[in-house]
Amino acid sequence: MPELDFVRQCRKRGLPIPRRQTKRRDANGCRRFTDAEFDLQGGGLLIVAIDGAGHLEQEQVGSDAVRNSALARATGGHVLTVTSFVLRDDPEPFFAELERWLTPFP
Repeated sequence: MPELDFVRQCRKRGLPIPRRQTKRRDANGCRRFTDAEFDLQGGGLLIVAIDGAGHLEQEQVGSDAVRNSALARATGGHVLTVTSFVLRDDPEPFFAELERWLTPFP
C-alpha cells in the first residue's frame, strides 16, 4: 500500500509520522478521508494526497483537483499531491519538498 510505504519513508528520513485516514468534510460538505496529515510548526495543516493509477485518468485528474481545492478551503490547509509511482520510483524530490514544508522558517 502506498500509504504504508509513505510512512516508512517518513520514518527513514526522520520526518514526523503523519496522521492517516483522517475524516474531514470539504467545503462542499462531502466527507473525505485524507491519506496523510501533518500539523505545521507555527500553525497550519499540510495534507498529502497519495494518488494511485486510477487517479491518472483524465476525468479523475480534474475531479481530484476540485476535491483538493475544496479540502484546502475547508481546512485552511495546504494539499500536496504525489503519485504512488513517484513514491516507488523516484521519491527523493518529493520528500525533499515535504521536508521543506515541515521545517520551520529561520
